[in-house]
Amino acid sequence: MSGEGLGAPLGDGPHIAVRVLPMCRDPQYSPDGYVGLLGKSAPLGKLHEQLCAKLELPSSGVLLSYEGRSMVVAKTLSENGMVLPGPIQRRAGIMLEILFDVTWEEIERQKQAERSIRQEIALVEAMKVHAENEKVRLCAERLQWERDSMLREEELHQQHKAQVAAQAQAQTAQILAGLPVEMRRIEYSLDWGVIVEERLREIAHLAHITVQECVDGVNIISGRGDRVMELFAGDAVPSTDDFPFVLMFGPIKVEIKGPTHRVVQAIVQERQKEVPRCWTTDGCGANVVMPVEATSGEFSSVMTYFRGTLGWLPEICSLSRVENKKVYSRFKGRGENDLTIMFHGCRSHANEANILKNGFQVSSCVSGGSNYGTWLAYISSYSDSGYVLCESSGMKHLFICVVSAKHVQLDNQTMRVVGQDCAYPQWLVTYRPPAT
Repeated sequence: MSGEGLGAPLGDGPHIAVRVLPMCRDPQYSPDGYVGLLGKSAPLGKLHEQLCAKLELPSSGVLLSYEGRSMVVAKTLSENGMVLPGPIQRRAGIMLEILFDVTWEEIERQKQAERSIRQEIALVEAMKVHAENEKVRLCAERLQWERDSMLREEELHQQHKAQVAAQAQAQTAQILAGLPVEMRRIEYSLDWGVIVEERLREIAHLAHITVQECVDGVNIISGRGDRVMELFAGDAVPSTDDFPFVLMFGPIKVEIKGPTHRVVQAIVQERQKEVPRCWTTDGCGANVVMPVEATSGEFSSVMTYFRGTLGWLPEICSLSRVENKKVYSRFKGRGENDLTIMFHGCRSHANEANILKNGFQVSSCVSGGSNYGTWLAYISSYSDSGYVLCESSGMKHLFICVVSAKHVQLDNQTMRVVGQDCAYPQWLVTYRPPAT
């Protein structure tokens, strides 16, 4: 018996072998059809149900036909007009043949089911792709987060290092700024080189830095204003006139005679009353020392230049303007536009008071010889290193001056020495090292 069997015989015997063939060739159906055994008195519907179950189709989706006529599943084979084979024919393997076809509705249902399956497969694939993309995105975000975290940690680490270094530098600068004048000054001695070396070792120990760092940060200035390391780099031997040497520390943070200097220059230009424009009086009153408000532009500009040439950051106690018209009237730089802002320190209250009252007196000069001139420094750091008035409380006094280029006795990169009435003490600043 060729064709696929449909299963157990259906109904009471005798059973008739029926081959059910597909009306159209379709690779999904057996080309030899399907064979079932249906009792003579059993309705065709039993065979129909068995075929639908075999084909995995709903009963409404399959039609049976014989000789071009649709068959009624409620009727038997005979009732559907089929001539049944006799016993001899049945024994000889004679089978009845009928055709089956799939209804249009079933075809459409299968198409829709196939579309739904394809859509479901596409959705599943899209979900897989989305899940994979999401996995990749999350992985990339995590990697980026880890990189950002590492960068933040590194940035915080660098900030901490910079903060620690800045604190150490500030502490070192504070210690160097507070060094006693006696430690900064090197008086004349045949062993001056040994004394300088010992002094630098002592300073390095106090500032908690290496000797090399101390050597790299120091400037040794002679009594004539020259840098000792340059002046005696060869075989030259210093004379007593080169002493005392002064040890200076700290970088200069503003350009000498640069933009900040020009701003301060503009402040001291004369106005109509023939006194500097920054003056608030005509200079004829009893009180020649006038306080400068800390919120004023004058205070900001003058202190910027002072701090910038000091090499360390001080606490400013006060800034006073010297408005002494009697002294200023003798100043030989009046009306000039190229006055230089320079610094002068004196070591006693008596000297300071005399300068405030009478101005600089060349007759009182000691350095360089009798009546040599008034010594002024281009940078406040030089004056601060040993020539300022220093009170027991640690507060220092320093004059900020306007200086002309008339009657110049000495002029180098550190200082200028000028004749009588060629410098005017325009401001007096008091300051001290920052509190710990």
